[in-house]
Amino acid sequence: MNLEINRDAIAVKRPRARRRQTARTAPRVLEGDIKSRIMAALGCEPDVLVMDNPSGQARYGKARVPYGAGLAHRGGADLICVGPGGVFMALEVKSLTGEQRKAQIAFERAVLARGGVYRICRSPAEAVAWLEELRRTHG
Repeated sequence: MNLEINRDAIAVKRPRARRRQTARTAPRVLEGDIKSRIMAALGCEPDVLVMDNPSGQARYGKARVPYGAGLAHRGGADLICVGPGGVFMALEVKSLTGEQRKAQIAFERAVLARGGVYRICRSPAEAVAWLEELRRTHG
């Protein structure tokens, strides 16, 4: 068997120019991964108590079953903390493109009305910066 290669027919691929990353083109990072990293970052701080607040819905066949533990509340924050000076901290973890649901907005308002603090964080760096801000104001 004799194969001849037509070198003129071979297409040369040019490397594509790199585009700037945006919310649509950035690699997808799951909220659970962000939450784990935030828990690790805040858990190292001596003046903060961090508690996971799992809640949501699981699928069981065709049914959706709500679940929750501890301070779970519809729309409740992902992390509940006691911070500097004993301040109640509710921390909602979101991905780069994540948005608050109506129940989460209602929970935020309830926390703020009772003297707590609430923040949406998209990275451990944001959570640590928020903690530094709280130390200045509540420390």
